[in-house]
Amino acid sequence: MNSYLLKKTFCSNRDINVTLINKGIGEEDEKCLLHHPSDNVGNGVILCGEQKNMVGNTKDLTEEVTFTKLSNYIPYLSKKNLALIKIDVEGSEGKVIYSGIELITKYHIPFLFIEFRIDYLKLKRTDPRKLLEMFVNNGYLLNLNGFFNKNYSSIDDILKKPSIDLYIVYSKFLQ
Repeated sequence: MNSYLLKKTFCSNRDINVTLINKGIGEEDEKCLLHHPSDNVGNGVILCGEQKNMVGNTKDLTEEVTFTKLSNYIPYLSKKNLALIKIDVEGSEGKVIYSGIELITKYHIPFLFIEFRIDYLKLKRTDPRKLLEMFVNNGYLLNLNGFFNKNYSSIDDILKKPSIDLYIVYSKFLQ
C-alpha cells in the first residue's frame, strides 16, 4: 500500500527525480513479512525468521517483502547525486545505517533525516550513543530544529530526549 501511494505521488509530480525501490533494508538479504494492523496500514511490523509464525489476525494485511542490505546499493547510489536519506523504521534505524555504513563513512550523504527513539533503538540492540558518535566522528552535525538551523545539538542533549526527529548534516556540505 505504501509503495503504491508513493508511486502515485511521484507520478503526479514529474519534476521530482526519485527512484523507488520496492524493498526493505535490513541486516541481511532475506524474505520477511510486513504485517499491517487493519486500523493503521501505515504502521507495519516486520516479522522475519521464526517471528513469521506470530501473524494471527486474518483481518490484518500481511505481505511478503524482500529485504537487503543498504550496502548492496552502493554501486548504484554512488553514481547518483544522492542528497538525502530518510529513515523511520521503528527502532531498526541502527540496523539500516550499519548495513550501509560505507555511505556514511565514504560517500558522506549531505542530509539524513532520522526518527530517533532511544527506547526503540535499545529494544533492537542498538546503542544510541555509539550510533550518534559514528555520525559525529565522520563529520556530521546533529540538529533537532531542521537542516539549516545553526543550533547544533550535542550527543548528550539528544540522548536526553526520548523521541525526536533528528536532522543530520554533513558539515563540509555547509562550507
